[in-house]
Amino acid sequence: MSSTSAKPIDRARKPLLTISAHAQLISGLVFLPGGEHIVTRPWDKTIRIWDAMTGEEVGAPMNHGADVRCVAVTRDGKRIMSGGEDGKLKAWEVETHQLLEVWEGHTIMTGTLVDSLCFSPNGERIASGLTDSTIQVFDAATGNFVLGPIKGHEHAVRSVLWSSDGSHIFSGS
Repeated sequence: MSSTSAKPIDRARKPLLTISAHAQLISGLVFLPGGEHIVTRPWDKTIRIWDAMTGEEVGAPMNHGADVRCVAVTRDGKRIMSGGEDGKLKAWEVETHQLLEVWEGHTIMTGTLVDSLCFSPNGERIASGLTDSTIQVFDAATGNFVLGPIKGHEHAVRSVLWSSDGSHIFSGS
């Protein structure tokens, strides 16, 4: 029998990179297609893009004007949609960080907030989960209302997700 001693293996993972530039809590993040950039949504009413390797901010913050509750990115990575406590969806151009358009059709009742977003697999629709317990679907190119309100939850819809073929929307509250 061998009497060799093995060093203990350190199984605790350490972060490869820490981004500490936000003054407020980061409540969500998503990769842009390709994985080179990260989009964050802190509680400072902005959306920010970061280089995933260096942690450097890319361009200026995009100011939603209200606390940002959710973000979604188009498949081609050219647009970011943000949903805020103002009940509005805002479309941003990734390259310039400029506001492209504001969709205000998400406010059915006073105080309704956009809590979750998801683009359909083909990128033609965007589903939004709302704090009034409903889901709405919009045309991603025009912002026109397509479907809803879809009812069935008793609480705020915190998460929406399209099936891989785009035929179903899954949601959680």
